[in-house]
Amino acid sequence: MIGWKIAEAAGSDQVRSHFLFRVPVSSEAEQHVKRFRDPLALDIFRKLANRLRAQGFDVSQAKSGSACDAIFTTRFSEFRVIAIILAKRSVGVVECDVLTWCLRPFWRHVIPQVVSESWIRTCSAMEQILRENPSITSLQRLSENEAEASLIVAHEVASPSGPNHKRRLHQ
Repeated sequence: MIGWKIAEAAGSDQVRSHFLFRVPVSSEAEQHVKRFRDPLALDIFRKLANRLRAQGFDVSQAKSGSACDAIFTTRFSEFRVIAIILAKRSVGVVECDVLTWCLRPFWRHVIPQVVSESWIRTCSAMEQILRENPSITSLQRLSENEAEASLIVAHEVASPSGPNHKRRLHQ
C-alpha cells in the first residue's frame, strides 16, 4: 500500500499474529488443484471476513492477493490490520498459513499500545472463528518468533542436510 508503513505495536514480538492449520480434502479432484491461488483459501478468507464483520469489525471483502492466495483488511481509525493466507496442497490436505500485521499512513503516528490491543483483539476473534470451523484441524496461533522457529525446525527435519545428516551418512 503506497503511503503506508508498518505500525509499531507494543510487544509486537509477543503478539500471536500467525496461524497455521490444515484442511483435509477428500475428493480426487480437490486434491489435484494446480492453480497459483487456491480457491479453498479464498473461500476460508471470505467466510472469516464475513464472520468478523458480523462481530462488528470493519473488514474489507476478501479477495485474491497478488503474492498470496487471499487478503483482507480490518480497518481501525488510525491504522489497518492486514491478513493474508498462503495455502499449500499435500496428499489429502491443504496446509494454510495466515499472517497478520499492522500498517498506518506514514504521516500518522499511533500509540503502540493502541495498535497492540486492537491487533490482539482482531487475532483473537480470528482464532475463535477458525476454531469453530469443523473442517479446520491442527490450528496453532503463534507469535512471529514462534512461527519462524517452527519453520526452521520443519526445514531442518525435511532437509537432507538437516541436523542428523552427518550421523545418517556415517551409519
